[in-house]
Amino acid sequence: MDIEVDYINDEQLIQLMKDEKIKLQIFDVRSSDVGTCVIHGAINYRVTEFMKKIPQILEKYHNYNYIVVHCMRSQQRGPKCARALKEAFITSKYFSTSNVSIVILAGGFSNFFNKHFQEEDLFDSIE
Repeated sequence: MDIEVDYINDEQLIQLMKDEKIKLQIFDVRSSDVGTCVIHGAINYRVTEFMKKIPQILEKYHNYNYIVVHCMRSQQRGPKCARALKEAFITSKYFSTSNVSIVILAGGFSNFFNKHFQEEDLFDSIE
């Protein structure tokens, strides 16, 4: 199955983050390149961990409005994980009753950080 996943840009993500009516979960699938921070509210899983957790992710977040997936540049790992999640969603019991949008952050963390690093409220420190 060839799964298409839409992209959103950094400004669209910020609007979603600021809208209290939107239920949003961000997944950061960077591994050793994760550094010292993530986008505010993001959960960081390595790709292999993310793939194993897809059933739990769907169970917990199928009633959200958006699930955003990204890696450093959203060229390989992020899109791979987003496609796998969307494919699992389409074939899941949640598909007929959920309106969740699974999307990829265009340009990934690198683009988001380079444009918004001075806006500290958009990031969470990690250890």
